[in-house]
Amino acid sequence: MAVASMDCITLSHSSSVTNQQQRHTRACQQTATIISILFSCCFVLQALFDLEATNQDFKTDLRDLYITSAQQIDVTPSKNAIIIHVPYRLLKGFQKIQQRLVRELEKKFSGKDVVLVANRRIMPKSKSGSSKARPRSRTLTSVSILCA
Repeated sequence: MAVASMDCITLSHSSSVTNQQQRHTRACQQTATIISILFSCCFVLQALFDLEATNQDFKTDLRDLYITSAQQIDVTPSKNAIIIHVPYRLLKGFQKIQQRLVRELEKKFSGKDVVLVANRRIMPKSKSGSSKARPRSRTLTSVSILCA
């Protein structure tokens, strides 16, 4: 009887160790993803800062604009792309200088495509009868149609 209970303890201990290892592996993968996003974002921010400092055309245009994040993805094994996320409210400002900005950033990041993407916010349905109504442009249907 004691042997059977000892086996159960050993089995439960080994499964908990396995679960801990899996959680640790997932945490490491998430950390690596976050670090790569921050690394990409730092390069993009530095490039935007350099453009603003050296180019008089961009100085006034970039002063009021900012990005929320940047991410580097592999399109094919030999081709990479940098996705720059901007707030939706600033999209018009970025569109005014998009051609020049993308051209300059592609020069800085040789061999990489640069894409500007606007972040849209999807607000949840109100659970209680709050006085604030959710705008139609913040619904899942509206945001999905704009992204398609």
